[in-house]
Amino acid sequence: MFSPGKKFRKRAGEYADMARKIINYRKDQLDQSALGELEAVWKDATSVSKDRSLSEALLETKSHEWEPTLKRHGGKIYPKTFWSDNVETFLVAAIIVLGVRAFFLQPFIIPTNSMYPTYSGMYHQIYDSEDSPSMLAKPFRFALLGARNREVVADVSGEVRIPLEFGNLSNSDYRARATFEIVDGKKWLFVPTKLKRYPIIIGDQVEYFDVPLDFDGDSVLLERFFPDAEGWPDVISNERTTGRFRQNGAHRGTITVPEDAVSAGETVLNFDVLSGDALFVDRFTYHFFPPEVGDPIVFRTGTIQYPPQPLGEKYYIKRLAGVGGDVLEIHSPALFIDGEMAVDNVAFEYNAEEIDGYEGYVNGKENMRYLDPGTSYQIPEDKYFALGDNSDNSLDSRYWGSFDKREVIGRAFFIYYPFTKRWGPAQ
Repeated sequence: MFSPGKKFRKRAGEYADMARKIINYRKDQLDQSALGELEAVWKDATSVSKDRSLSEALLETKSHEWEPTLKRHGGKIYPKTFWSDNVETFLVAAIIVLGVRAFFLQPFIIPTNSMYPTYSGMYHQIYDSEDSPSMLAKPFRFALLGARNREVVADVSGEVRIPLEFGNLSNSDYRARATFEIVDGKKWLFVPTKLKRYPIIIGDQVEYFDVPLDFDGDSVLLERFFPDAEGWPDVISNERTTGRFRQNGAHRGTITVPEDAVSAGETVLNFDVLSGDALFVDRFTYHFFPPEVGDPIVFRTGTIQYPPQPLGEKYYIKRLAGVGGDVLEIHSPALFIDGEMAVDNVAFEYNAEEIDGYEGYVNGKENMRYLDPGTSYQIPEDKYFALGDNSDNSLDSRYWGSFDKREVIGRAFFIYYPFTKRWGPAQ
């Protein structure tokens, strides 16, 4: 049973601890007289805290002697405020969180769809006016799916035009994209971030919508206004004959969408940006056991050499396709390791069978320097070779080759958000 005397001794001990804390924290700010007074409180409170006959009356008398000294010399430490009382708790908690992140579990958000359908990057859902989510539904979609709604409403009546930027149109493989600019914005209402801002011309006015920097706004515009086109070059080629494509200079132009003019107040574009999968990376296991072929690994890209576009210091997630000594080949749609079809993971098998959303491994595309059709590649010792599960839309080792195994930081462990069918242990 907890005796009253023990409770009183504990309170006396707290006075002793506070006196010692003030001495330790403020000894370079206090003169010898003040330090002497605090030493006296510390010794007296320590002695009283060991007195088994201590009563509440005696403790109250002593506290009236100790309190003025502690208040006089306590500075910001005493009397206790919320911050002085909890700052150490916050610091300890922060150190624990940083320690867990650095050595055990690190959160990671999938930015692109290079690993789809195993993991999903940011994607979109376009709405017609009839199926647009209600104001009541939007907060729930945001909480469950990370869905952020974007809507463009016409202020005036008129035709809808999309500004484009493109390469030399006389070149058969020119590139083209919707015009956008990089602007300052906020993430989670207050965190500074960069956004892509896309213009849409309606009549004689320009409306805008903003999306995250890693989000593909072109896919939204193409699906909404040109759903049958394979890309902007296809759109430009088709609309040049209709007169809806207008070139404004060597590398700029506009496309008038093949729909009736809109009226003021009409919704031109309405879509959700849905969050990429957020997962935990296991940074602990690989300190004791090396990665296995088929593991979904997260690695640094800073040392990877890829001349067309330096990757910079980023984190990529791909699937480990082979380790030092393995000989790889792609006989589309299957990956082969040492002459045998890869079966180390469901993604290998499903890509080979082209089922469940997996579209198979591809090779021989522009800028791919490894695993061309009819060729093989032996991975050097102490190197790894990684492939994206969404092979047709993945910048991976087929482009820049193998990389040092020391760049691997961990294995995808658990998808904790959003709450979709992929939620749970990472494959």
